Amino acid sequence: MSAILEGREVTAFEMSQFLDWLDKVRVGLWLGFRQLDKNFAGIDPNYHIDDRIGQYDRVLLVEKTDMPHKRLNISGVDGLSFALTPSAFVLTVNNYYFTNISYQFLLARRIGFPYPEKEELVPDGRLLIESMHEGRKRTTRPILRHPIRPGGVIVYQPMFKGGLVEPQTDLYDTEYVRSHSLDFNQGVGSLLVEDRYGLREKLSGESFSVEPSVTYPEIVHRFQASINVYQWQNWLATLLPYVGNLPKPYKNYVVQRWAASKRLNNALIAYCKLQLRRAQQP
Repeated sequence: MSAILEGREVTAFEMSQFLDWLDKVRVGLWLGFRQLDKNFAGIDPNYHIDDRIGQYDRVLLVEKTDMPHKRLNISGVDGLSFALTPSAFVLTVNNYYFTNISYQFLLARRIGFPYPEKEELVPDGRLLIESMHEGRKRTTRPILRHPIRPGGVIVYQPMFKGGLVEPQTDLYDTEYVRSHSLDFNQGVGSLLVEDRYGLREKLSGESFSVEPSVTYPEIVHRFQASINVYQWQNWLATLLPYVGNLPKPYKNYVVQRWAASKRLNNALIAYCKLQLRRAQQP
């Protein structure tokens, strides 16, 4: 964090550790707000911080504004969508915005790693993987089919520890996966860094800058960043596992809760867009 705030380069290993830390912060906020808000979403956690660090594919979007003062802020963490799945939030430190996204198999298919044909939610809350494909052994762009505003730096990292998703297979033990990993034995993929210079892979000893190419006006970006994170949460909800085989009452309950989370996010997006328009007026 210090290196990024000071405009210094980081190594791929350091960035991977930073992403581990963001996993810790994201899940910690989820558990903390569950207690603070008296568990309004009725969530019964089946994992805690140590169980979630470095488990799922993850993405970091680094953006910068002209904010002159020190500050620490978080957004996107106290709504129903985050309560149901703590997969996207924004951490703001001084004039830097860190949008962090993590989800199972989020990157796998389009970076050539093994990926599931079908994911299904079963009544006891487990995620069932029906079959795994070997992987295409190539990167397809865009890596994420969700629009990302240019000007920032995007860091992608696949993870395949498998602690939360069963079964693990030997499909990962290939030259392609090994050559695109920081630590194959620990299930840690290499980093893909996308900025104004294009998309580049970074391995353990390599250093690189995450300095954004654009500095946004703070008065505008604070609303845009909130819009972005709620849109990310809505998009991630489209990747939910199949629920068709759940008992009908349980299926309806799951579907209705996610529909409610989307409605609430859309209301927040509408509010932020109104504030954004007002901020942009002369």
